[in-house]
Amino acid sequence: MPLSPAHSETPALTLEPSLVQIPAAWFLMGSNAGQDCERPIRRVWVDAFLLAATQVTNAEYARFLSTTGGPPPPFWHDPNFSHPQQPVTGVSWHEAAHYCEWLSTQTARAYRLPTEAEWELSARGGLEQKNFSWGDDLPQSLPDYATRWQTGPEPVARYAPNAYGIYDICDNVHEWCSDWYDPN
Repeated sequence: MPLSPAHSETPALTLEPSLVQIPAAWFLMGSNAGQDCERPIRRVWVDAFLLAATQVTNAEYARFLSTTGGPPPPFWHDPNFSHPQQPVTGVSWHEAAHYCEWLSTQTARAYRLPTEAEWELSARGGLEQKNFSWGDDLPQSLPDYATRWQTGPEPVARYAPNAYGIYDICDNVHEWCSDWYDPN
């Protein structure tokens, strides 16, 4: 998906994502009510770090593909997944890590995928031991839940962020973490 020059009514696309400071904290990671891989609940320390406020958009990923000449992800040309403000989907872990490396070289700032603990701390938004990033209310309680995701992911930042200022971290598309899951 090539990028066209910005029109006057369209804001300029910046290379660097908007970053949010996630404070250092102890938190209870995991869930007794979730999947087996989420057990046991354990107390974890995470140092302060910066995290992008939104998922990487198709427009942002298009700049990466244009510069690197890499192949587009599987759903790149599907109209339900190709809006510039939708999060990019179908990217492998290796491609996501390569994007972070590329962004680091372009901006002279170190970018990487968050660890699982960093992701969970960010997703919780300061809420301790709640089922979801918005609390314990079922997902059906979210605004417009019945009509969301009818034709693919929603554009990023369409709804309010969590208490840390992170958008869509639990309710739009799956996200990669830097560490690997091993059930053993």
